[in-house]
Amino acid sequence: ASGGAVVSLLPTRLQAGRRLPELLLLASVFSALSLWLLPWAQRLPALLANPLLIAPTGMLLGLAFPLLAEQCHLHIRQAAASAGWVLAANTAGSLSGSLLAAFLALPWGGLQGTLVAGSLWLGLLGWLLAPALARALVPLGLLVAFTVLLPRDYVFRLFLPVDPSRIVYRGEDSYGALALVAQPQAVGEPSLELIVDGFNMMSSGLPTRRYATALAALPALWQPEAADILVICLGLGHTTEAALRLPHTRRVDCVELSPHVPRALARTARGQKLLNDPKLHVHIGDGRHYLLTSERQFDVITAEPPPPVRAGAVHLYTRDYYRLCASRLKPGGLVAQWFPIFQIPRQHTRAMIAAFLEGYPHAYLIEGAGPQLLMVGATRPWQVDFSGLVERVARAAPGLQRTGWDSAGLQLGDEFFLKREGGFERHPARSEDFHRKAGNFAF
Repeated sequence: ASGGAVVSLLPTRLQAGRRLPELLLLASVFSALSLWLLPWAQRLPALLANPLLIAPTGMLLGLAFPLLAEQCHLHIRQAAASAGWVLAANTAGSLSGSLLAAFLALPWGGLQGTLVAGSLWLGLLGWLLAPALARALVPLGLLVAFTVLLPRDYVFRLFLPVDPSRIVYRGEDSYGALALVAQPQAVGEPSLELIVDGFNMMSSGLPTRRYATALAALPALWQPEAADILVICLGLGHTTEAALRLPHTRRVDCVELSPHVPRALARTARGQKLLNDPKLHVHIGDGRHYLLTSERQFDVITAEPPPPVRAGAVHLYTRDYYRLCASRLKPGGLVAQWFPIFQIPRQHTRAMIAAFLEGYPHAYLIEGAGPQLLMVGATRPWQVDFSGLVERVARAAPGLQRTGWDSAGLQLGDEFFLKREGGFERHPARSEDFHRKAGNFAF
């Protein structure tokens, strides 16, 4: 918009579009320079860094559009026809560019390859349109030099500044730059972390495994027989693995947005075993879209999407999403949802819980691991047969012991753990000294 406004201030001789090739070449050079300036821009606040990187190229392209319209008018000699052709070409370019970037350029070349290709394309157009091709070779050669000198994983390392030897798997698509990283630990095996665009989505640490296991185990065990389970978001497979290990599970469907997630998981022995389980059916796509297009009914629908601060993820925390899940539940089925309250403001937490309760007025709020909360809810009142639950938990105990959910009383809040030297002591939650000792317990 600002580039287009500047054109009206230019002298008439410059409005004829003769400088269009130079503008395109200059825009391509600034586009390539923005890549080189990324490390410096990372030190600035995002509200300042993003405009500084994008503004020069954007303004030059804004200048180029009316100049191109003027050049077209000089050839067609009809104002309406020339404006129509330029507008049609610009609209078609915008639509095809978005589709090509999402479905071809980003999956094949990654973010860096896409940006480099865009810069080279602008430079090539400027060179082809230049009256003196030889003179235009100078900025074009400079542009090629910029892009050739860039290391192949330059942008990826900016997102993920870790030792390359720790990267178990890496890949890029329209979802983002994804990496599975092995982080050394003081004791035991390295911890695995699934990182997207520098954001830690999930790890193999005990707190993560604890709440992720509860997302599937609790709603499934609280029913007499939960045979069909839907897991939205695969991650490192903790929730899916817990669902597969339950005694009554017949089939587990897992919907994952990025195809790189199961590929990364397959690089580990545990992941290979999980993905080869005949009861597991993995679907690559959007969780909401799967629910909209599938008529299958489930005993449990559980989701551990990225935190709502991630673009697009907030749609899996809404009232409409919960209503959609309710329409895919079998009679007596339960829905479970993860709430990372440590990453969002208090008022947002209350709003998301209120949305869940509108969809499932009969619900439990559970502490999965510290501020990693989860909610399990139903559309109508339900009760848990405690003797049956004890039996089911005993049968599922081998898959629950490592995360501490192998107690029916603990699952229903009838027990709590007191921290003691050398471990934990289990106590009834209704003991007389519960409130007196409550300052020193962990669920």
